[in-house]
Amino acid sequence: MACEAYTPVDSTYIPTRDVKSLDEDSVMDWRKQRAIKDALVDYGTSKAGLSQEEVQKHFELSRCAPNLAVAGKNCQNPHEPYGFDHNYVIHHPKSKDSQEISLVGILDHALSGRRLMVFTDAPGVQLYTGNWLDGSNSDVLKDGATYGQWQGLCLETQSYPDAIISGESKESFYKGKCCVLRPGGPDYKHSVEYHFVSIPDKNKI
Repeated sequence: MACEAYTPVDSTYIPTRDVKSLDEDSVMDWRKQRAIKDALVDYGTSKAGLSQEEVQKHFELSRCAPNLAVAGKNCQNPHEPYGFDHNYVIHHPKSKDSQEISLVGILDHALSGRRLMVFTDAPGVQLYTGNWLDGSNSDVLKDGATYGQWQGLCLETQSYPDAIISGESKESFYKGKCCVLRPGGPDYKHSVEYHFVSIPDKNKI
C-alpha cells in the first residue's frame, strides 16, 4: 500500500484523530508485500493480547458463528473479533490540487494468478479484513457461498472517518477532512479505479 501513516482508533473503533507514522508501528505497515495470514498473526500477538499458539489455533477454526476468533482479555477490545479495520493515509506523489489518481495498493492471489490494483484521488483508504464475517450471509452471496471471518478483504477509498469538525481536529488529521453536503452547495466526488490483471510472475508471490 502506498501509505506512510494510519489513523489509530479507540475502543469503539472511532479514530483518535492522531496520525501515526508506519515507521513507528511495523504491525500496521503494508508498504512492503505481506501475506494476509502473516499480518493477522502479527496483529493477534501484538495488538490482540494473544500468544503465538493461540493465534495459530484460530486458523484451525471454521471461523463461522459461533467460532469466531476473538482477542484476549488484556487488549483494547477484549473478547471481540480482531484484525485490521483502520484508515490509512495515502501518499499521493502529485500535488493535492492535481486531482490525478495514484496507486493505493496491490492485492495478489497466487493460486489464480490474479492481481487487483486500486487507484484513487481520495486522501485515505480503509483496510478491513472481514473480522466480523460469521458465515450468516450466504443468502445474498453468489451460489449461496459462505464467508467466514477473514475470508474477505476491503480497500475502501475515503476521507478520514470522523474528520468533520476542523476546530477539534489536529492539523495532520484534518487534511483528510470529510465533506459536508448542503442543498445547493458544491458537488462532491472522488475517483477510484480497480484494475484486474495477471500477476507478471506468480512464482514470486
